[in-house]
Amino acid sequence: MPTLVVRGAGDTIASEAWTRRITQLTADGRAIEVPDAAHAAHYSKPEAVAKLIEAFAAAGENR
Repeated sequence: MPTLVVRGAGDTIASEAWTRRITQLTADGRAIEVPDAAHAAHYSKPEAVAKLIEAFAAAGENR
């Protein structure tokens, strides 16, 4: 199952290494960072996160 792991570029809780590890544990994982966002990127940058999810879902439909 395709899995999208989103983290804020300034996240001090979920590190970049952690997000890479999570994507490696999934069969079809992808990690994306949201610029100018911290841990709760979906709160501070909801439009950016929504666009990432929409693009990820659309790409999955084309697989």
